Amino acid sequence: SLESLGAIGNEVVERAEPDPLLNEGRPCHHIPGGKARPSVIERTDEHHPRIEQAFRKYFFRADVPPSLTSGKGTSKSADGEDSTKT
Repeated sequence: SLESLGAIGNEVVERAEPDPLLNEGRPCHHIPGGKARPSVIERTDEHHPRIEQAFRKYFFRADVPPSLTSGKGTSKSADGEDSTKT
């Protein structure tokens, strides 16, 4: 529907539904800045599993491009010695 679309320049961008995994958590405890009480650490860490799940959902290591994996063989090192690429 048009309500779920936004315009950026001449392009139309579909808006995604909010992801509850991305809800803000409690800010970290400050060290150094005083001793963190165990209860503060527990309250801070209670959102860690959700935040970690969101991180793994949206951030990942990309596959190595084929152009970088096809260069197996030997090459000269800076000191002129042959070295085998793996």
